[in-house]
Amino acid sequence: MAQPSISVLVLTYHPQKQALFSTLRSIVLQKDCDYEVIVADDGSGDFFEEEIRAFLDGYGCSYQIVAHRENQGTVRNIIDGLGQAKGKYVKPISPGDYLYDDSTLRDAVSFMEQRNAKAAFGKMVFYYWDGGLQVKNLVHPYLDDIYRTTPYPYKKAIKQQVEFNDFISGASAVYETEAFAQALETISPAVRFAEDAVFQLFALKHIPIYAMSRYVVWYEHGSGISTQKTAQSFGRIDTDFYNFYYHMAKLFPESPYVRRACALWELRKAGKRGLIKKFRPDKLLFSLRVKLRRKTLHITDYKDDFFRQCHGGK
Repeated sequence: MAQPSISVLVLTYHPQKQALFSTLRSIVLQKDCDYEVIVADDGSGDFFEEEIRAFLDGYGCSYQIVAHRENQGTVRNIIDGLGQAKGKYVKPISPGDYLYDDSTLRDAVSFMEQRNAKAAFGKMVFYYWDGGLQVKNLVHPYLDDIYRTTPYPYKKAIKQQVEFNDFISGASAVYETEAFAQALETISPAVRFAEDAVFQLFALKHIPIYAMSRYVVWYEHGSGISTQKTAQSFGRIDTDFYNFYYHMAKLFPESPYVRRACALWELRKAGKRGLIKKFRPDKLLFSLRVKLRRKTLHITDYKDDFFRQCHGGK
């Protein structure tokens, strides 16, 4: 069997069966790409392992299953999954999220190869199911033009990622496997859940982050830890990023961007977010650009035939 070009890392924790097998279906229907599947479970106990094996065997897939007995947290679960990855690149995905169409992996690998990229992201369709497919007018990041700029604007990328927190969602990401694993090991002393903090690290290390112009994922809005409407889920992410920036302060002690980010997160922790815009006119200008983007955003350019082919699970 050929060495896979890309490993698809399916991250599970008490997954819903239908969501899990719908996600797996979006992977096994990929065309013109040598891929492998790695299912990394974070201590669920029962995550339908035997049914997963039967499903993937039925499609002749190359796969590995990494099953933790105890919960490790998202970052460590990914690191352990990456330890089994043979692909040069990796696409993380969670149950309920689907690859956008049947050429997503092929196009992602081609994009990464053409740019010798360590990290990239694509467009997302934020959806939920309420008796039918419902799509939300959301994007992440809100302003992605700088990631398509030549020459690459390193300082603007740092400011946008580190100071302005225009986050890139890990659900939309494709990474070089080795670079992703090294970045996760770097942030793991401070971060348990927010694996996409690696994008801030890449920016600080002057590693270019590239934006694909195509959709790469159907993202189930409200199911991930960052979009759940609970105080606990928001608290986890905020705590992760607060700890992350102070960890970065140790690694990049001379960086004015990190110093300012730590000060801004102190304001957030104290519940004084309004003061950020008052004392940072550039942050206010950025926020106005984001608000304008939100008001003019109309997500209508997606095609849902592949989604409907996958939705429904096994």
